[in-house]
Amino acid sequence: MRKAKELGKELADARNKVPLEERDAYIIYELAFGHTRLEAFKLLAGQGKTDYLKMPVFVRDLSELQMFEQAIARTSSGGTSIR
Repeated sequence: MRKAKELGKELADARNKVPLEERDAYIIYELAFGHTRLEAFKLLAGQGKTDYLKMPVFVRDLSELQMFEQAIARTSSGGTSIR
C-alpha cells in the first residue's frame, strides 16, 4: 500500500498518466502490467480527484508467452516500458 501511495503522490504531482497495457481474457480485460499504478489511481479517485476516475490503457492481445516475455524484459531492464 505504501508503494501505491508514493506513486499516487507522484501521479498527482507530475500528472504522469502513461497508458498501460491490458490483455483480453475471456470477454473481460486482465491488467497485464501496472497494478501499482491502478491502486494509486484508485487511491486518488477515493480522495475526490476526478481526473483519476478512469485510467488510460492500451488494449492489446497478449499470449501467455508474450506476457512472460514482457515480465522478464521489465524485470531485467528495471523499467516499465513495453517492448
